Amino acid sequence: GKTRLQCGVKWIQPVMLAVGSGSGRVALLDPSSGEVRVETAGHLGPTLCVALSPDGGMVASAADDMTVCLWDAASGHAVRRLRRHDGRDGCKCERKRNRSCKAVGHSDVVTSVAFARDGRLATASLDASCLVWNASTGEVVGVVKHKDMRAVWSVAWASDGATLACGEEAGVWLFSPSGNPP
Repeated sequence: GKTRLQCGVKWIQPVMLAVGSGSGRVALLDPSSGEVRVETAGHLGPTLCVALSPDGGMVASAADDMTVCLWDAASGHAVRRLRRHDGRDGCKCERKRNRSCKAVGHSDVVTSVAFARDGRLATASLDASCLVWNASTGEVVGVVKHKDMRAVWSVAWASDGATLACGEEAGVWLFSPSGNPP
């Protein structure tokens, strides 16, 4: 039954359901009993979507706080937070050590997340872009943007990981994960 506002829902294999909530939490539920197996807290705004890594070990959640959180699916512990940074304020990326870190990450609400089979994570945002992240390191490895693209509401990988679909109100854009047309 319905108990509260749920913002993002994703099946995790046939025995678990990941649910994002308006309070910024993510819960992993047993769908037959409704029992909460794991619950996390990490977003400052509603959790809009969730995705499961191909190996089943990690859950990604995105929220209107402009962040993506990566969670250990078994324990619910936070693994990493993906957010915009500019080389200051606690940036730990490799580029900072080389003094060439530039502003990376979304500058508006993150609306969709999707894992590729190889573990890369794609995110979509109202900032009119899709980003491709190395989920293991938290580094942006691809920026997908086009001058005519507007707020992006959804993102999905082709099964072979060679094409990324970015959905916005005017249609769907297809790109290679590096940002070029396929």
